[in-house]
Amino acid sequence: MTTMLADAAANPFGMADRRFAHDLHDDLIEGARALRPLLERFAAQNEASGRVADEVIKAVGATGAFSMAVPRRWGGLGASSRTMALYCAEIGKGCPSTAWVVSILNSTAWIGSKTSEPMQRKIFGNEIGKICGPQVGGGKLVQHGGQHLVTGKWTYASACYHADWGLVPATGEDGEVKLVLLPMRDVKIEHSWDVSGMRGTGSETLVAADVRVGSDQFCNKSVLGEITQGGSEPSDFWQSIPVLRAKALGVLVGTVQGLFDCVVRGKDKPYIYVTGYPRRCDSPVYQAAVGEIACKIAAAQLLLEETTGLADQAAENQRQLDMVERSMIGAKAGLVTELLSHCTDRLMDLSGSSGFADVNAAQRYWRDYHMGSRHIIFNRDLAYEVLGQRLLGFEDMIVPPERV
Repeated sequence: MTTMLADAAANPFGMADRRFAHDLHDDLIEGARALRPLLERFAAQNEASGRVADEVIKAVGATGAFSMAVPRRWGGLGASSRTMALYCAEIGKGCPSTAWVVSILNSTAWIGSKTSEPMQRKIFGNEIGKICGPQVGGGKLVQHGGQHLVTGKWTYASACYHADWGLVPATGEDGEVKLVLLPMRDVKIEHSWDVSGMRGTGSETLVAADVRVGSDQFCNKSVLGEITQGGSEPSDFWQSIPVLRAKALGVLVGTVQGLFDCVVRGKDKPYIYVTGYPRRCDSPVYQAAVGEIACKIAAAQLLLEETTGLADQAAENQRQLDMVERSMIGAKAGLVTELLSHCTDRLMDLSGSSGFADVNAAQRYWRDYHMGSRHIIFNRDLAYEVLGQRLLGFEDMIVPPERV
């Protein structure tokens, strides 16, 4: 960790806590950028093993990656969503699965900072813990013999192999859905992540059977829609979907940037054998395609920075984004994936059939992008529909407001 980052972590209240730690942005991005050779070296191994290598996690953690979303009141860095999105983009250039893990661990760290004060102290009090947070599935929280017991099953537990805690939904005896903090040592990881892309994210299934939890390990899930009680830092004023989407969208931008670099490295290879071009880059069609794709990737990143900047500025002003703003951010995220999806397919066209060889990293970037972009948070049609409904004055929306 650089000197500036180390100082920020050691003296969390040395900076004005009404603003994000914008002065750490360059150090964080440079730290991520410097990891690219290591990330590229381990990317195939991560995919084969179904989890990010411990050596990679250690190196990423040394840059401050897993403290970015943690508030300064707990010794975190208090980074902006723009910084985190661009950090994930840099990591995604080298290994999309690692970038997804970084994104998830920061998303769940922020969710942890929204829980009750006793839960926050449990997670961050002694040292900043890593949290996975699968929300698909469910469980039951019951009181038995003076103890609270949790039983349930939850899927898509990305980053579970590196987590200290699992933060999961479970229904209490009062009928309310709780966020429950489970020590990972007390749950079983069930292998279920057999997919074509993002294989290294370890998005497995968590299973709990009568896991005992204290009263400082659960609170109502409704806290996610509220401003943190006594909130004084800008991250306390973020709204769930815009900030959770931002980091993952950075992963997608970086993945396509990585694919672009991978394809362009092959520019001097022979072109289609029926043409007279000695190299691919000698073809005007190839040249124009490279220029078009580079422009569209740059436009996607600009949209990412614009939308994260809007959410960050609102949080610094302790203002909640209105529904039209949130709907527009979601729709622009859809537009980002529309641009990037076109770019991935055109890049593979430029690669030719050799781009799909197992030894060619291009096909892994291509698969990782198309898997990651299918996450429900990026559904373009739904995002455009929600924005259209708002602009047309519909009162009843197809998506609940807290999910926009």
